[in-house]
Amino acid sequence: RMDCPAAERTNTQKRAKATGPKRYRRDLEPWMKAALLRWLETHRDKPYPSEKEKLNMSIKLGLSKKQVSIWFINMRRKMKLEGQEKREARESSKEEVKEEEKEDCEMTKSRTADFKNTCENEVKPQSDTKAKYDELIALMNQYCQ
Repeated sequence: RMDCPAAERTNTQKRAKATGPKRYRRDLEPWMKAALLRWLETHRDKPYPSEKEKLNMSIKLGLSKKQVSIWFINMRRKMKLEGQEKREARESSKEEVKEEEKEDCEMTKSRTADFKNTCENEVKPQSDTKAKYDELIALMNQYCQ
């Protein structure tokens, strides 16, 4: 009951009177989003519409200037977060590739050492074995630098 004295009102009644009726969030229509995204795509290098552009968009779309401004703020934030996620993914994949290359290099060195020992322990190394060994050493040096 809102007609009771202020001292007798509950906290809920006080809050309801102070804030007014509850506002419901309304999503933008798909065609509105498309128009705003089209502007954003054409101005990707500078995604900050001027006050005049915001006013024109708000009139054409039937939104308030504040709604247009907030939409652009949210989209720039979203673009920034997506860019950070992509950078982090690239960096982590680069680190994984470097780690794999390092492991491959160590394995190649190990195999080369085994191959060298085999070649040196043979009584009469064949010329094709020596050529394979030299080729393997050249590849290892090229790959592991």
